[in-house]
Amino acid sequence: MKATTLRLERFEPLACWANRILRIDLTAMRAWAQESAPYVPAYLGARGIAARLCWDEYPEPVDPFDPANPLMVMTGALTGSRAPYAGRTTIHAFSPQAYPYPWFTRSSIGGRFGGELRRAGYDGLVVTGASETPVRVSIRDDEVRILPADEASGDALSAGDELWG
Repeated sequence: MKATTLRLERFEPLACWANRILRIDLTAMRAWAQESAPYVPAYLGARGIAARLCWDEYPEPVDPFDPANPLMVMTGALTGSRAPYAGRTTIHAFSPQAYPYPWFTRSSIGGRFGGELRRAGYDGLVVTGASETPVRVSIRDDEVRILPADEASGDALSAGDELWG
């Protein structure tokens, strides 16, 4: 797999929003920026924006193991700021938790990822598709790179190793 490097455009920022959602399609190995302005302030929080994106793009539930299932990492308006309790980031996808019914659900994580995503200039990240080999994504402000996973550690990993599954 050849590494893909893309430079993404910026949109006019909105108050405490970057006004950009990073979209990555691993099947096509491409990335693009989508404005978050249509979703703010009507869907203020990360959960609301992710639910609206899901309603707009998936009128019918998607099988949890289908490559079309979006993995959404969304930040709130104050994520990455010094505001109390603003360090949470939400993860959204169709989950097998209610098998046999696909269920759009979410979870919440703490730590630095959400703040780092915001400092890179994104309100969220939506990953769809499936690659032929293990890949990793490097986000550095406007530059988004999709790289073979074996470049992460310098080892030559094959498709059967621990990163693939």
